[in-house]
Amino acid sequence: MFIGRKDYLELLSEWKDKKTIKVLTGLRRIGKSEILNEYEKKLLIGKQIQESQIIKYDFNDPLLSSVTYLDLYKQILEKANKNKINYLFLDEIQEVKEFEKCVTGLFEHKTIKFDIYLTGSNSHMFSEQLATLLGGRKIEIQILPLTYYELKNSDIENNIDNYLIYGGMGEIVEYYKQHKLAEMKIKQIFNDTIKNDIINRYNIRNKEEFTKIIEYSFKTIGKHLNPQNIFDFLHSNKQKVISKPSIIRMHNQICSSIVLNKVKYYNTKAKTSLNSKAKYYAGDLGMFSAIVGFNPNDSYRSVRIENLVFLQLKKLNYEVYTSIDYLNREIDFVAVKNNTKKYIQVCDELNENNYERESRSLLWIKDNYEKFILCNENNLKEEKEDGIKIINIKKWLLDLEKDFYHNFPKI
Repeated sequence: MFIGRKDYLELLSEWKDKKTIKVLTGLRRIGKSEILNEYEKKLLIGKQIQESQIIKYDFNDPLLSSVTYLDLYKQILEKANKNKINYLFLDEIQEVKEFEKCVTGLFEHKTIKFDIYLTGSNSHMFSEQLATLLGGRKIEIQILPLTYYELKNSDIENNIDNYLIYGGMGEIVEYYKQHKLAEMKIKQIFNDTIKNDIINRYNIRNKEEFTKIIEYSFKTIGKHLNPQNIFDFLHSNKQKVISKPSIIRMHNQICSSIVLNKVKYYNTKAKTSLNSKAKYYAGDLGMFSAIVGFNPNDSYRSVRIENLVFLQLKKLNYEVYTSIDYLNREIDFVAVKNNTKKYIQVCDELNENNYERESRSLLWIKDNYEKFILCNENNLKEEKEDGIKIINIKKWLLDLEKDFYHNFPKI
């Protein structure tokens, strides 16, 4: 099911014909291929290009499993139009060993012109391999799950629980009303991602310990996490002892597949990020459920809502941080964009009994930027005397993104 991804399609249009490689990264099955297909249709329907100018490969195709970068390079040159720009779509290109040599050769070709679009499920790999040969001549566009706003014409509009449990992968949305099928599909995608994008790619041998690290990382989403936490957890569960450098390497490999996203701590006084501390959030809410279960009212409900807010801020191009006050009380998010900041606390239900707890770290901040508490259920008025705005999370999700599309940024 393709549900319009207007922002990504417009962004690709903005970059069309510019001497830059367009790299779409994101989780497996998140919709990268569908976005490229829709972009291709847009170019053809608008008669911006001719079909003969398009060259495309999908490296999920088993028939291409043995192709080498040199074979691919020769094939593309044979197909290329010598007199016009060629629009090259290479889907899941990381499946080709040393693909960057092929891409660089085509990008720098002296006589044949290429406008190159790549997709892949490993952002770290793309950054390392392409940066070595291309430097700054690429733009990475991270494809995120469908948002609540994008799904507003489906039953998700009136049932946020579905979104919190099953996430925003396009093919999962088709199964929202068939819960068992949705759960099976999510688990399959999660297992395929872990196997293909991490275990096989990095040749991980300590699979049992690696699985425990994944489980622990997901079950501590929204909390401070470092190698010592993981080391202590493994030791307490009598797992085989793994060195801290190995733990760091494995955890970085998990993050490289975009299954987990790192959020650094922000020093609100110094106005800088702190590299030594971080929290992590799932790349899709369905992935989170694959580990912790599919009960919308379990002990992870507040964490799911917090993760949802993180993904929404990322989608709207905010730099996302977390922070703490001088008494070590957390501010869930510091969202930074265009030299402005928003301070955000997130909770499921807000009332007189927990307002003081949710607001105290926000009140400690003395600058004049907006301060919010986002909640699913609210029994208080929308703005308190202390200047903190209280917003229903469903209203915030719809209004904020509607404004984003209305004022879509141009490059």
